[in-house]
Amino acid sequence: RRRASSAEVWVMTSAPASMAGKLCVVTGANSGIGLEIAREFASRGARVVMACRDRARAASAASDIVASTGNDAVEVRELDLAALASVRSFASGFEGPRDAVDVLVNNAGAMYKTRTSTADGHERTFQVCCLAPHLLSRLMLPSLRRAAKNAGDAPGAARIVYVGSKLEKTGDVAKRLVWACDENGAMTRDPREIFQSRGGERGEAAADGA
Repeated sequence: RRRASSAEVWVMTSAPASMAGKLCVVTGANSGIGLEIAREFASRGARVVMACRDRARAASAASDIVASTGNDAVEVRELDLAALASVRSFASGFEGPRDAVDVLVNNAGAMYKTRTSTADGHERTFQVCCLAPHLLSRLMLPSLRRAAKNAGDAPGAARIVYVGSKLEKTGDVAKRLVWACDENGAMTRDPREIFQSRGGERGEAAADGA
């Protein structure tokens, strides 16, 4: 079994040319990086679930992906990270035998100009960028483990990927939150902690543009 640690360096490898038979879930997939990640998965033959808050925008993006890739196995499911009940409801939709998730990409995020709280009582940026993705990852583990088992528990058979940022390096985060609890630091640590001493599952964190 492979143990993740802060000292370990994973070498980035190319995705397989064909991802036929794989189920990939991408949050915030209706625009930007999430849209292109979803498009890339679809172009390689994967079944793609676009987890988005705005169904109308997501449906338009899904149609664009289908048109550009020729893969019609692209669907939209509603997910609002600012509502933990929505996260739980979304995750419950992956309990069936056809819904073993091979890849979960926690891409969705937001930055707000003013400090506000969600209906759950948490600071909005922290919930959307850290707490909700963490909950989603935890709730999706049974589905990811089924996918890993289906692949013979090969290393990295099922993955959680966090799209993060190094923006916290530019601000004085220490006055508000320690590094381990700020939304970007927590996103980097979370996949390591989720996959401590796991077998075929693997977690990664990436800062786009870094």
